[in-house]
Amino acid sequence: MARHHWLKQTPDHWPNRHRTILDSELCSEELEHRSSVHMTVTQQRESLVDINRFSSRKTLLKVTASVFLFVNNVTSINKSMNLYFAADEVRNAEYFWIKYVQAEFYSAEISALRSNKQLRNSSEIKSLVPYLDEGGLLRITGRLLEAELCFGEKHPIILPRRCKFTELLVTREHERIGHCDASATLTQLRKKYWIPKGRQLVKTIIQICLICKKYNAKPADQLSGQLPRDRISQSPRFKS
Repeated sequence: MARHHWLKQTPDHWPNRHRTILDSELCSEELEHRSSVHMTVTQQRESLVDINRFSSRKTLLKVTASVFLFVNNVTSINKSMNLYFAADEVRNAEYFWIKYVQAEFYSAEISALRSNKQLRNSSEIKSLVPYLDEGGLLRITGRLLEAELCFGEKHPIILPRRCKFTELLVTREHERIGHCDASATLTQLRKKYWIPKGRQLVKTIIQICLICKKYNAKPADQLSGQLPRDRISQSPRFKS
């Protein structure tokens, strides 16, 4: 306290130091209030083709293949242009949509598999033991490795139930086998694809199928007419 003995004296004896004096104009101005806003930007996956505008899987794949062919012709260095797409382009279009819907509905599972991590317990496909094949498609490991089946039947592709592409796929398979019941349609689908709770989706597709509604429609109830008099009136024997 020896160095600060001036604190006990009057203000006239206080030491003179540089003081920051605010300008009167600055003091009269209103303080600027700034608020910090944190934004979370969610990036949505967009496609060149709007799948919700299609009611047929065949048309969807053809249009998608045509778009890919056009983009390839525009960006290609070669002067020659392909005017028609082949079966490979249609197959690539199908794989594109499969990867698209898998990335949309199973993004967490795909990220976990790529990082060699375990899937969450809440994942609906954890019990299927999924894995990523060489093309990046999500497939089932299964227990049919030693079975005499093709690769697609041993390891079917996983597709989400609540998406437009799966609905178009189920509708196409149902029509291809002649509008059979849910069990037959699901059996054909499982030769290549696996849809969690797929039986519910197949039944829903069959319920809205117009042809199946006509086949399964109940006949109209016709009211019976009145019996004729000679059948209900009493009369002597052998009168008629």
